Amino acid sequence: MTIKNLTPHSVNIIAEDGSLTASFPSEGIARATQQAECAGRLGDVEVVSMKFGEPVDLPAPSQDTFLIVSVITLNAARETGRQIGDLLLTADPVRNDEGQIIGCRRLATQDPDGFYCNQSEHCEDCKFQGSNCFGQHSSNQ
Repeated sequence: MTIKNLTPHSVNIIAEDGSLTASFPSEGIARATQQAECAGRLGDVEVVSMKFGEPVDLPAPSQDTFLIVSVITLNAARETGRQIGDLLLTADPVRNDEGQIIGCRRLATQDPDGFYCNQSEHCEDCKFQGSNCFGQHSSNQ
């Protein structure tokens, strides 16, 4: 199993005791296209309505590979019909004494069908048989 971080910064997983559980350096940046339209002004500051479109530099799902991405990238992928079981978000941020985020406690999935948990031995009766199955399983199967 491989976890690749496609955000522009390292992702550190920090345990409750403050120890570093895992660290994932950036291996590229997956994004979504965006288009800004002026919505108005607040004094001298322009306010825009931001529209997000297609994912950019997001690889296709690959067996045994998970990708840490931003929520904007995950939502763009979902909107275009891409499977998102291999896409992970950071969850439960950990902050230092100055309030800056230094890591997170865990990773999260937003796939309602579960994430690719590498349990391909359970694929005999898998509802994801065929090209959509990478050992993806959840409790609702």
